Amino acid sequence: MIKEILFSLKDISFSYKDKKVLRGLNLDIEKGVFTGIIGPNGSGKSTLIRIMAGFLTPEEGTVLFKGQDIKKYHVKDLARDIAVLPQSMDVFYPYKVEDFIAIARYPHLQWSFSNAKKDSDFIAFIMEIMEISYLKDRRITELSQGEAQRVFIAQCIVQDPMVILLDEPVSHFDIKYQMKTLEILDSFNKEGMTVVVVLHDLNLASEFCKKIVLISEGAIYKEGEPNEVLTYENIEDVYKTVVVVKENPISGKPYIIPISKRYL
Repeated sequence: MIKEILFSLKDISFSYKDKKVLRGLNLDIEKGVFTGIIGPNGSGKSTLIRIMAGFLTPEEGTVLFKGQDIKKYHVKDLARDIAVLPQSMDVFYPYKVEDFIAIARYPHLQWSFSNAKKDSDFIAFIMEIMEISYLKDRRITELSQGEAQRVFIAQCIVQDPMVILLDEPVSHFDIKYQMKTLEILDSFNKEGMTVVVVLHDLNLASEFCKKIVLISEGAIYKEGEPNEVLTYENIEDVYKTVVVVKENPISGKPYIIPISKRYL
């Protein structure tokens, strides 16, 4: 079966001032695939997400979305198809949480009572599964980091995009909400939403991502299924730390155990 390519990045290079962040990167993101982007700090993961979202323009190379140069899309058309959660968000206006999430429906806005009711029901449903219904009348500027992050993720899902790009979405969560959030994203992925997520936790990437892209020094070091990418040789070479890779006895996926130098 021929797989549909949603994003095609060709020879992408990008620099911040004199620092080269991405170097001739080539990557295809297939429609409907839960894709994880991993790599050390400073390897270019966040920059890659921002380029895919159209927030940054590469100095060299082309980003194709659904076969067309992403620069040719109108911003509202992109917003219908792509939802983005950057690594950090600053919200200064004290929106009520429910109103802030509802902003995500703007690209799909149709002026009718029935559509407004559908939007309202959908927002309520997403708030419930994200366990933030109790926050609906709170001001977003008054939330904890973890609460705010759940609201930001809910807003992305409420946007009902074709693809969702998330940069470290579970970094502020305890293990309960890390698992719950990725399970929610996995359920939407199974319904057809393409998910691209930057993760630092290699074990979470292993469990949830069908495809993993390992980036090192601005280029793709290895991409493929978890068992192809998450080998001790690849991890030790890229992260410069000793690990043991075992098989998770429940899922059969690779499980990574970092080893302290004191044991070597």
